[in-house]
Amino acid sequence: MIEGALRRAFVAVVPPPAVLDTIAALVPHDPDRRDARRMRWTQRDRWHVTVEFLGRVDDAAGLADAVRDAVAGLPPFGLRLRGAGAFPEPKRSEVFWLGVDDPDGGLRRAHTAVVDAARACGVRVVPPPFTPHLTLAYLRTRTDLRPDVAALDGVAVGEAWTVGALALLESDPSRRETPSGPYHLVAPLPLGG
Repeated sequence: MIEGALRRAFVAVVPPPAVLDTIAALVPHDPDRRDARRMRWTQRDRWHVTVEFLGRVDDAAGLADAVRDAVAGLPPFGLRLRGAGAFPEPKRSEVFWLGVDDPDGGLRRAHTAVVDAARACGVRVVPPPFTPHLTLAYLRTRTDLRPDVAALDGVAVGEAWTVGALALLESDPSRRETPSGPYHLVAPLPLGG
């Protein structure tokens, strides 16, 4: 039974291990490597596609039940990582990411279901425009990443996969050095359909 509040809750899709292996091949492994752009590469235990960030949630069990019910009627859907981008824009970037190909719109439908269920539970959700992505790196200063984004334009990263479940996760920076990393699985959210 889930009890209590969550400080930094979010719903996400975690790619399968084979896709994570492909991403790992793109990310520099040498921690001493000097990157002139001062990129802080994310680690495997952080790789996910956020469906929606929910922030503080007072009733974790209520939220988990509501979102589980909301996505249970959605069929599994296909995703593939493809291309790259940067926030706020490639010319002046703070975040470098891989794009998500959502050919049938299943991820967008899941996003809408999650937002609606969270709002029905009293969670204040003010989502920015939905740009599905997987964060690869944070930059210490705004940097021009147009060549990096262009290099991955249209490039598929890993195989396509079928999403059969979402995950309600909690981010806890104090868990950064634990074996499971900074994210704690609060509840699996199986799709039905």
